[in-house]
Amino acid sequence: MFATLNTFNNKYKRYDIYDFIACCFVGMGFIFFEERTLYLDSAYLLFNILDQTTFVIEHHRYSAFIPQIPAVFAAKIGMSIGTVSLLLSFGYLFFHFIVYWFTKHKLNQKTLAIVYLMCLLLGMHESFFDMVTETKLALGFAVLYAAFILTNEMGNQTKFIGVCILLILGVFSHPVFVLFFLIVNLFYGIFKKRLPWQHFIILGLLLLVKSFWFGSSSYEVGFYEKLEDIKTFNTSFLHEFMQGYLLKYYRLILIVVYVMCLNLYKLNLKIALAVYLSAIAGVYFLLAIVNAAGESHMMIQKTLYILSFTCLFPIVFFYKKWTAKTILNIIIPLVLFAAMYTINNNSLKYQQRNETLITQLKVLSSIGNKLLIKQQQINSATLMGTWALPYETSIISAWKLNNSMVLKNVENEEIKIDETRFLHTFAPFEDMDKLNLRYFKFSKTEKYKMVDSTYVLK
Repeated sequence: MFATLNTFNNKYKRYDIYDFIACCFVGMGFIFFEERTLYLDSAYLLFNILDQTTFVIEHHRYSAFIPQIPAVFAAKIGMSIGTVSLLLSFGYLFFHFIVYWFTKHKLNQKTLAIVYLMCLLLGMHESFFDMVTETKLALGFAVLYAAFILTNEMGNQTKFIGVCILLILGVFSHPVFVLFFLIVNLFYGIFKKRLPWQHFIILGLLLLVKSFWFGSSSYEVGFYEKLEDIKTFNTSFLHEFMQGYLLKYYRLILIVVYVMCLNLYKLNLKIALAVYLSAIAGVYFLLAIVNAAGESHMMIQKTLYILSFTCLFPIVFFYKKWTAKTILNIIIPLVLFAAMYTINNNSLKYQQRNETLITQLKVLSSIGNKLLIKQQQINSATLMGTWALPYETSIISAWKLNNSMVLKNVENEEIKIDETRFLHTFAPFEDMDKLNLRYFKFSKTEKYKMVDSTYVLK
């Protein structure tokens, strides 16, 4: 009997509170799948998966196909909109769970896995509902890359092949992966006193191939243009955001930075301390320029993953030496649970937004199924972002009302009133019968009608 108990303990003792947190994180994808898939970029992605029943890739970010696999498969076999939506939400969080699990349990990098959870949860209460952002994919591939170069669980040949695959996936996930790569190697070089130069060569070749073969996307061109205007740093929207939320949502990260600086100072690692603080300041300066113009909190949080990673990644090299490790194993889980509680509270406005659209579409259905509404008739306090309104309303009406309706927001004379096609935002207008009739059954000949100017969508 004692032998059986010992076997049981040995089998399960490797699982801890962080594994439970990771499972809860994935579980939130089921709880909040509607809030995560019916707003802005996520609704645009869901609409196109339903319409095209294939992977949706933007700006040459081909690695994005990975989390889309469950949803695309469901759409191909004709499953319901609700099921496709659920699997889309699940797929994006399951990607992070796999990265966490592989890092902690296969590559034996527990501290790095904890850092990953902290980056995903701390101060990301809005970004959780920005499901589709590829900056999270870049973070995941960067964590796996760091785990590969840190682990002793595999041979050099296997490790090299794994690194090559991760660099390919990282380069084709999001341009910020390059910055993640540099941060990983900066601290790896400082604390391990060695640098994998062959990885820099591989990354350089991949970037050259990408640039030659695909060129720069419009997103990257805009990014480079923002970097040219350094003067915008002083008036950056990021400063305003940080003033309101730094002490509210980033307290644990600030504590980690303080403890890290204290340890480096006590160990007389002055160069490492200078590099650490310079890296944080440099990344913040870069993000402030990129986010100089006003953005929503959801949009700005997706750029802050790299800043959180820069602050937290060096823990990997010191965690086992910290005398307060026991205390940290209590504090960190509590803060991560608190972060999930904050996400839960923040879900209310997205839930209310969906309910508002359902209610208003019921009211507007008496007018017609193809409707135009002027932008000034939309209450931005309730509806927030509206560029994806045609996609959101098409999905919601087909899913919740069993009726295909589309509501397009327009400026005064932007679109002719007699337009009959589907009015895409980023693509040419499309004939209604070219849409996937399994999910969207619009009349081909019905004309758009303008909603009465006295009506307010709120």
